[in-house]
Amino acid sequence: MQPVMDSNKRREGLRAATLSNFQKTDWDGLAIEVHLFEAEANELVRKQNDCVYQALTSALESDSDYCLFLEDDLIFNQFLGYNLKNWAPLREGMVGLASLYNPTIRELACDLQNNARQVDPGCVFGSQAFLIAKPVLQHILRRWNKVEGTHDIKMSRLASRRCKTILYHAPSLVQHIDPAKERGGIYDRAMDFDAEWRATHLQKRRNNRCVPRQTLIEQDCARPSVPALMQERRNLYTNGSRPLI
Repeated sequence: MQPVMDSNKRREGLRAATLSNFQKTDWDGLAIEVHLFEAEANELVRKQNDCVYQALTSALESDSDYCLFLEDDLIFNQFLGYNLKNWAPLREGMVGLASLYNPTIRELACDLQNNARQVDPGCVFGSQAFLIAKPVLQHILRRWNKVEGTHDIKMSRLASRRCKTILYHAPSLVQHIDPAKERGGIYDRAMDFDAEWRATHLQKRRNNRCVPRQTLIEQDCARPSVPALMQERRNLYTNGSRPLI
């Protein structure tokens, strides 16, 4: 997994704090690759979008199967590496695009046993910590200019065209350094961040696994709609899930 970050050169303090916070976790994978940009207020969106595109392109060119896209103002769960290694949807290949930060995005369903929420792709905002599979990443980059708006809107809307199901880790594994970070008049923070939460080891849940082994990317391309997918998944669930449709 290749972590990448975009950051405004003027946010040196926040960026340094985020990198320091990341180093305090149990992450033992590749180092964060930081991509910097500089922009005045009237060109911020364009310059940041260009920087994000470069960061994602670099991740695509790496040998990693997944990109972990991060913003520059974050606090992390201390067991970040362990929790990702033991997140069943990721291990089972069900993640096309997923978020580790949930600022109360509208849910379609949740899987309590596997610590996952399915959200409405049209309601996604914020890209504090996106996990993106390489095929989805390639799809996003090829169509980058097909969607207007900020980079979080581009990534989530384009990803939803390739892989209908967008998952959010529950609880959130990242939080804003400053909970009152402004986004166009909206103050957002992760609704369920837990700095000390540690997942049950995945092997201990094998006997009660309710996640199908077929990859999510293949599943979504083979089925006509999200409701049909969710109905099939409901039939597979044995316990520990609570559909919210």
